Amino acid sequence: MGDILLHFSVLQAFGRRTLPEGARVSGTAVLGQRGWQAVTIADIDLSVALETMRDRDRARVDPGALAAEAGEWEEVTVKWFNRIKGYGFLVAIERPGDIFVHMETLRRAGVAEAQPDQRLRARIVQGRKGPLAVAVAVVE
Repeated sequence: MGDILLHFSVLQAFGRRTLPEGARVSGTAVLGQRGWQAVTIADIDLSVALETMRDRDRARVDPGALAAEAGEWEEVTVKWFNRIKGYGFLVAIERPGDIFVHMETLRRAGVAEAQPDQRLRARIVQGRKGPLAVAVAVVE
């Protein structure tokens, strides 16, 4: 069959963004105009995988996986957001400093385009580099 493209979004159900070399994966793939692409994953076997993932990939945090550690919903506003970079910052009335927000966190909330001064609600955890929004909701 040859190579099959495995996009990180297909791995999210397993709480992963990457796989180490040699991992065995079973699932469903479809043949598109650009070749084979995985669309679902049924099982991941890491028993024969080489743990050679780059440090950057190992250190990457999935905000959705931290939701259980997050505090209560807080009122926030968008300080700035850059779609090309895929991230931005929020500010909260109840806490000092900026709160990092990733584009995927906004997408999960149905926010396609975050604008400066837009009001939202966020659940926040303390990340490696500071406060991190792990869930957001639109204020209605």
